[in-house]
Parts: sequence; C-alpha cells; structure tokens
Amino acid sequence: MKVLTNKFLILCFLLLGANAVTAADRFEPRYGYGLEPHRFSSYNIAALDWRLGEPRRGGREILYRAPGSKRWQVAPGEAVAVADGWVLGTDRHRGGYGIYRWNGRGWSRMPGEAVEIGGSYERPWVVNAHGTRYVWNGHEWREEVRSRPGRGPERDRDRGRDSFRR
Repeated sequence: MKVLTNKFLILCFLLLGANAVTAADRFEPRYGYGLEPHRFSSYNIAALDWRLGEPRRGGREILYRAPGSKRWQVAPGEAVAVADGWVLGTDRHRGGYGIYRWNGRGWSRMPGEAVEIGGSYERPWVVNAHGTRYVWNGHEWREEVRSRPGRGPERDRDRGRDSFRR
C-alpha cells in the first residue's frame, strides 16, 4: 500500500508540477494588449526598454521588454512617469511623487519626490515640484549645477532621451 501511495504522489506531482503556480505568475496577464504577465528577468536592467502602458486605478501600467524582443512585459505596480528602470509612483508627497528604482524583483523606494524623471538607469535625473533638477550619483540625489544659466536643461548621458524638455 505504501508503494502505491508513493507512486500515486509522484504521478500527481509530475502531472500537476508542470502547471504549478509560482511567485512569478502572481500578476494577471493583460490579454488583448499583446502583453505577457510579469516574469523575473535575467537581463541586465539597464538594457531593458521601459514605457507606460494602459491606465489603471491611480496611474498607468509599467511595461518593459528585453533587447530585440517585440513583446512587452508588465512589471508590478503603477506609475505616473517612467525612465530606464526608475518610476514616479502614484503616491503623492509635498515635492511630487515617490521615486522608485527597479531592483530585479520589485520596486525599491528611493529618497525624495519628483514631478519629472528621465535619464539612464545608472544616471537618472528628477525634477521636484519647485523645478529643481537633481541627478543620482549612486548614493543620493545631487542638485545639478548648470554651466549655462537661462538656456534650459542640458542633455546629459541619458541615451539621447530628454524628457525634461517636452
């Protein structure tokens, strides 16, 4: 009887194991938009493309895709603005919205608040509600010092993107 029970358990495991739900499957697929559910990616975060998707409750979907892929993945959470692996969340604060950085599995809350965000994953910049622009130095936000006052924001190493000027 014990051998039969063990064989039955192994058979059930083999049949059901292929369809088992994992932590990576906990986000609903958004069928109809050509999107897949969020999967934890092994790609370098800086190499991913990021954009906002369909509207949700308080913000928009956060989408990313791997280089060369045509399929967008849905990342967890919502945002009002997105940069390369950085977003402005939907949580409002005195200086704007909360700033979050993708850590490979989820969003880490970073210091500060902002109303605009741009740049690269390694060197993002934000603008707060007072119009002051800050650049991330790897540890903290530093106010950007302009060498040409009155001529608007300067382009920096943001891979050709300049969403500060619209």
